[in-house]
Amino acid sequence: EWQPVTKNVTLDCSTTADTILEPGQETTIQYTSWAHSIFGETGIYKISATIDVPDDATKNSVIESNEFEIKPEGFLGTLWTGGFYQPIYNVLIFLISIMPGHDLGLAIILLTIIIRTILLIPSHKALKSQRKLQELQPRLNHLKEKHKDNQEALAKETMLLWKEHKVNPFGSCLPLVIQLPVLIALFYVIQSGLNPDNAYLLYGGLQGFSLSNINVNFLGILDLTKINSIILPLLVGGLQFVQMKLAMMRTEKKKKDAPADKEKKKSEMEMANQMMIYFMPIMIALFTASVPSGVGLYWCVSTLYGIAQQFVVNRQVSGEKGENPEGVKVRVVQ
Repeated sequence: EWQPVTKNVTLDCSTTADTILEPGQETTIQYTSWAHSIFGETGIYKISATIDVPDDATKNSVIESNEFEIKPEGFLGTLWTGGFYQPIYNVLIFLISIMPGHDLGLAIILLTIIIRTILLIPSHKALKSQRKLQELQPRLNHLKEKHKDNQEALAKETMLLWKEHKVNPFGSCLPLVIQLPVLIALFYVIQSGLNPDNAYLLYGGLQGFSLSNINVNFLGILDLTKINSIILPLLVGGLQFVQMKLAMMRTEKKKKDAPADKEKKKSEMEMANQMMIYFMPIMIALFTASVPSGVGLYWCVSTLYGIAQQFVVNRQVSGEKGENPEGVKVRVVQ
């Protein structure tokens, strides 16, 4: 026999109006605030609802949904929840709990700094590798011209050049690859993690913290759970542009100092880099305009951190390589 499921969830329903359906009208009732409380156990369910007809109680009726089954979470789902979502969720809630006024914005800023500091060493190496790769670009172009008809010799000399200067062409992608799951997890945390129904994901020491006490208005002007489609995207896109210009700064300086005939010969990579300087900030701005403002705030602080780090990398690489990196001879493989 069917057994009724009764749950009490603390919700503020003072601003919630009744759902009124006109004849032939359809609506969707969300169970976002009740999903785990009601459907937290595996099994077969159906939903029953009483329909009240105003001014005519004889027409009141009870409708039932089709049966549906709640199954255990799969391996990938368990790995995602336990390995990424739940740890970030708990760290963020812990930071919120110790912030003045339980401010979500301050907690996101501190979380960003913590994550970027943890990734400081690998990201620093990646930025240095990217910078050195730019320094070697003229010699790579020379090799491409020299061995345009011999791909095997080109590949060997390119690998030797990378090895000699300790450059990993794929290393610059590592920080972004590591940050991507964090960014996705943070998106879902801000989108639905502040719902009191998700309190079951909190670790033991945080079980007593009330999620309804979180202040989501950053500086009193920005609701971090809502989308900001103008100011925040423009700010994040502008910062991303500054960071990319810094990454290309010394390369562009060389182009200005180069003779006119050499400047005309732009490699495919140089053209791609020029496109990325403008294309990437636009893509990041569009992304920011489509997610909760809390995710945009994370990306904004992360980019500021990256700009400061790029300044340091530029100074270090210039000091290591000197001002004439092209003076190094290229080894020729027969």
